[in-house]
Amino acid sequence: MAVELRAVRKLALALPDVADVSSPRGVCFKVAGRLLACEAIHASAEPSSLMVRVSLAERARLLAENPDAFYVTAHYQKHPAILVRLSRVRREALRDLLGAAWLFVSESSATPKRAKPRRVALDLRGLSGRDREDLFTLSGAVKRDAAVEAWFGHGSVELKAIARAWFKRMRRCGNDVRELMHDGCPVACVEDAAFAYVNAFKGHVNVGFYCGAMLEDPAGLLQGSGKRMRHVNLTTADGVDNEALAELIEAAYADIKARLAANRS
Repeated sequence: MAVELRAVRKLALALPDVADVSSPRGVCFKVAGRLLACEAIHASAEPSSLMVRVSLAERARLLAENPDAFYVTAHYQKHPAILVRLSRVRREALRDLLGAAWLFVSESSATPKRAKPRRVALDLRGLSGRDREDLFTLSGAVKRDAAVEAWFGHGSVELKAIARAWFKRMRRCGNDVRELMHDGCPVACVEDAAFAYVNAFKGHVNVGFYCGAMLEDPAGLLQGSGKRMRHVNLTTADGVDNEALAELIEAAYADIKARLAANRS
């Protein structure tokens, strides 16, 4: 079960824009100049531990779910970070953790802090019980689908890492998010209504929205000309406004919940 440092390096460098800035003090990885993960060298850390930056909420979840692999000491308690026992963590769990860390660091550094966060407006005009045809419904969605995880494990490591990070962002929208595979790609739903998906192609990743045409897009990220669906095209070479894309995902989630509520009224 133990994960060696060379495996940590391989997992970290598979993520977009990650640089290896290791030194004689230990391994260290950064995203766009911001710390992602490094060997835990403080005296309070156990030997063979990795420090990974995550949100405080994500840390609390990991500590509750797997205290054998994850822990924190008083020195690290005040920082948005978690400690990983490389001798006890599974490779798959560390891969997921580094993906979540990449998204956390990328979102934190995407744009300067604002006094008031930008919100993506929703076009909810005309929602009524007649709008069931505006929903793309699928049966069989579950909280965690093994087929979705299997999809992330095949193909281009770099592209699937991008797709995984953004799909995890969809999962975090709410406890009612469900998932399944449809048309060969992971789809996020609320109840039976799909609101977003990810897909990986030869040279890019799509983050798609089933009601994307109804979302306002001040950053101009959305592509497509269909009646409802829109997508954001991501490549390993091009940067993206991570904050704007995260807000589109939140807006798509809020939009689908509003449409479901309107159908029930």
